[in-house]
Amino acid sequence: MSNPVISVHPAAGKPAATRVIIVGLGHHGLLLASQIVERGYDLVGAVEVNDLVGQPLSAIVPGAKEGAIVHASPAEASGTLPDVAVLAATVPTTVAVELARELLAAGVNVVALPAELFDPEQSWQPELDALGKKTGATLLATGVQDTWWVHMPALAAGSSSNISRIAVEHVVDVNTLSMDVASFLGIGRPPDATSASGPQPYVAGEGEAVLGAALQEAARLIGLTPTCTTLSAEPVLAGEPVRWTAGNRTIMPGRIIGTKERTLIETAQGVALEGTLHTVILTDDQQPSDRLTIDGTPRLVLEHRPFPGEQITNIAVLNRIPDVIVAPGGVMGASQLPAARPWLGLTRRAH
Repeated sequence: MSNPVISVHPAAGKPAATRVIIVGLGHHGLLLASQIVERGYDLVGAVEVNDLVGQPLSAIVPGAKEGAIVHASPAEASGTLPDVAVLAATVPTTVAVELARELLAAGVNVVALPAELFDPEQSWQPELDALGKKTGATLLATGVQDTWWVHMPALAAGSSSNISRIAVEHVVDVNTLSMDVASFLGIGRPPDATSASGPQPYVAGEGEAVLGAALQEAARLIGLTPTCTTLSAEPVLAGEPVRWTAGNRTIMPGRIIGTKERTLIETAQGVALEGTLHTVILTDDQQPSDRLTIDGTPRLVLEHRPFPGEQITNIAVLNRIPDVIVAPGGVMGASQLPAARPWLGLTRRAH
């Protein structure tokens, strides 16, 4: 995507009476719903597919708009005339795209959490982009990828020259993830011989190339042209008994305690972007972390630990709500927007 960065930042603060719905009331969805209320937005509805449907939303999320309920579909929730939908459901790509399609068709802006929607150069992009342009609604996938893996590498790269490689290494604690995600990763199961098939060409929209999608966007923001992306993933096995706190069980040696995903992006300019994502059960002496390495002049290594990735994910979503409201209709990539601005809350300038 070669579009220039679009300046969309509105005036500081939130637009008056911004009406928001939340799609998905799982782990992240419930946290985001509470933070939407705390930030002062009007939470006017939610979407779920379980026994919460039809229940008053205020009974689930204190502070939700009086009369708001949990709906069974985005089409129903769109009847509340929201300005923005926060798509927080953990669903397959096909379902996430269908949810986004329903919302855009109703003229509702979408801030999406699913990583599968992060790279806009995918097969679903032309249809959703045309739909958003028609209705004036915008789709933007964001989260920690946006702030930390797209804009941070681009910002740091401006401090170096003769760059040959940009690498991100990220460690996530499985204990901070939902049981659905842990099940998808195969936590506690014996290894599957087919799960480590070696490097393969990455097909956009397939697999779980979380860092791959973000680093492609980072390349575009820096001004690089991605030419080839390869992805490999392998299970991480316990070498000794490992206590899985969130699952309330001990994983025995030889069983899966996580995955290690590697991404390599080659560019026309000869700069390589590499991403390594470790999603594993961390022990008491280990911490979630994020490291950015830029091989250039000078060589830069930036590391943050413990890395509050879950908090960053939610706050980054909330900080993009003002941007997505004023952005042009259609599908937006993080590389097309300036870095998200922080919400200053009730902070007052000292006199």
